[in-house]
Amino acid sequence: MDTISFGGTVACAMELAEAGALPPGFDGGRGLRFGNAAVLERLAVDVAHRLGPGDLLAEGSWRLASSCGHPEASMSVKRMEIPAYDPRASFTQALGYMTSPSGACHLRGGYAVSLAFFGGAKEIPRFSLLQSPIAIRNMQNIGILQDSLGVCRFTGYAFGSDPWSRMLSGATGMDFSVARLEEIANRIADLERLFNLEAGAVPSDDALPARFAESPVVVAGENRIVSRETQERMRRDYYQVRGWDANGRPAAGPRPPRRLDPPEGRRP
Repeated sequence: MDTISFGGTVACAMELAEAGALPPGFDGGRGLRFGNAAVLERLAVDVAHRLGPGDLLAEGSWRLASSCGHPEASMSVKRMEIPAYDPRASFTQALGYMTSPSGACHLRGGYAVSLAFFGGAKEIPRFSLLQSPIAIRNMQNIGILQDSLGVCRFTGYAFGSDPWSRMLSGATGMDFSVARLEEIANRIADLERLFNLEAGAVPSDDALPARFAESPVVVAGENRIVSRETQERMRRDYYQVRGWDANGRPAAGPRPPRRLDPPEGRRP
């Protein structure tokens, strides 16, 4: 059982319960509402054994909300629940959730708000439309390399690509330059994208739930959303940085290594 998806699904159920959208008697008298922390322990057992409300909760928030006629209540991307890092507080974090191949994964979506700690990377403005696609592409590639090498994501964030290049080259006696590792990561990202496209994915799947475009939160004294226009622009620029076409499809055949330059004509 995934703790993040469990928490997001229970929160969705509590919201639906308070809105009167759950079927009568759904929670079996468990007191499914915000503020009732005691219900969490019992629901964890229910979900693990698919008992009572746990049978549907085990399917995740999207299936739960959709079965009640309110799919918009599921705070998920590609049906994976969003972690605790609110995308309205960072365009980079928002784009990470949007473009992760597995959905709003806390690893594949990343800890984008802490980019200053990743290999000494320079902190980028959290609402930079210019830099967010490049930052997410780079962070995703580092994550791909970490997964391929079988190293810890959390300690590995501090290294960047250069230490992996030197260690892998030294251990194998082969030339694994940073440029070669980058191209390997690019090919893996392309393969993951092609798999999703063959499974029926479309560009509109690379988007946040409507709530994040409609309901603002206060960030540093300002009301913030991630508008649909902002999402569309970041998605388009991310595809360009990746070398994909307007529909997010990688080009056929081998390609030269891609530079990390921002899309032309874009301004912060």
